[in-house]
Amino acid sequence: MLHYERSGRCNPFVDEVESYTTFIWQHMYKEETILLPLAEDALTQEDWERMERAFKENDNPLLGLKPKEQSELLFQKILNLAPAPIGLGPPVS
Repeated sequence: MLHYERSGRCNPFVDEVESYTTFIWQHMYKEETILLPLAEDALTQEDWERMERAFKENDNPLLGLKPKEQSELLFQKILNLAPAPIGLGPPVS
């Protein structure tokens, strides 16, 4: 990222972010339209409650057991750097 900031060329970085965004939206769509309906049919109320307890024990299942405060600080940094309308940073010219 620092390389792109110094050179003033953010297009490769933006391309990667857009590629990842497309991937993650497709992934979420599959979860919501295929996986969750299957889970709703197959899992019992006890299964859901056990999963809820397990998720509450983790700060963030994607990051492991990192403290919530550390994740929040990183999120705030990204939010302050990202240009509007995504974040609070300066607009991309």
